[in-house]
Amino acid sequence: MSGSEVYDEFWAATALITSETLPPDSLVVRKYYLTGIHFLDGVIEIDAGGFHWKLDLLDDFFATSKMLDAEGSSVVTATLTSTPIPFSRSQEADDAAHVTALLLSFAAGGVIGIVRTDEEREGRLAAVRLQMSGTRAQGFSLAPILSDTMGPGVIKPFIEASYFPAIAVSKRLPLARLILTLLDLRGESVVQIQGLLAAHFLEIVRYHYALNVLVPNGKATHSGDQFYSPNTRRVMSFETILQDFAASIGLTGWSTGFTKFRNRVVHGDEIEGTTPLEQCANVLEVLHFCDRIILALLEWDRAGGKYIPCTDPERVTSTSYGINVKPFTR
Repeated sequence: MSGSEVYDEFWAATALITSETLPPDSLVVRKYYLTGIHFLDGVIEIDAGGFHWKLDLLDDFFATSKMLDAEGSSVVTATLTSTPIPFSRSQEADDAAHVTALLLSFAAGGVIGIVRTDEEREGRLAAVRLQMSGTRAQGFSLAPILSDTMGPGVIKPFIEASYFPAIAVSKRLPLARLILTLLDLRGESVVQIQGLLAAHFLEIVRYHYALNVLVPNGKATHSGDQFYSPNTRRVMSFETILQDFAASIGLTGWSTGFTKFRNRVVHGDEIEGTTPLEQCANVLEVLHFCDRIILALLEWDRAGGKYIPCTDPERVTSTSYGINVKPFTR
């Protein structure tokens, strides 16, 4: 996955406001303006993509929260700033920043976009690039990692632990498209469309895993949208491929009910459930499995990471109330 591909997924047209030609060995600072994110940590220092970054809110946490409530999640709330780097590495830094924004978006349950990039040289502005946002889902919902009440100390380990697994897995699966599909689902209010997006996520996994893993390893042949067993020459079912995928990454929790769910929504049938609440619960079961797929691909368990299950985000007991933070296990 290149950062430019992630960039295209997130945003539309760009506009270069001012520029000057710099020698390749000139030292520059790249500063990216992020939308929608807020956190309790203060300034966060992160190593990602071979660069050292500072992630900093433009205002304090509480003022940022009020601004988001008043203006919505598309407002700029933070900057991601590199230490001085050679001008020749500017594109690498852009790629790393966009991958970081993608990972933050998954963690926060909503699009965290880059709408402006500044290039500074010797303390002065050398170039500004503005980026118009696309029509991605607005708002944040059911954050699997970055809940406001989860407290500080989460962003740094998540980005540093998941960055290179994200690059590696994108050689066989379109990670950016998968994450953006889940963000669209979280931003959707119509349960039937939520179901279609959840089924679409699994279809993306099915197709690309079979194409990029099973076929090259001689475990399947390919024709059109279908994959065939090389032994029986029969079509490999959706369930067969997804079960093989889950086993390949050591992920438990696959249910034959997911196949039934997918078949119903793909064929235009109603999601199972006699009430919208029951239908929503069925969608959340699939979303939970999809979230766990992403977390497994990012190897979050190897870092001892925790997450918030969308099926049970709140912990309510006789003595306590709060979010349900659980260790991620495959």
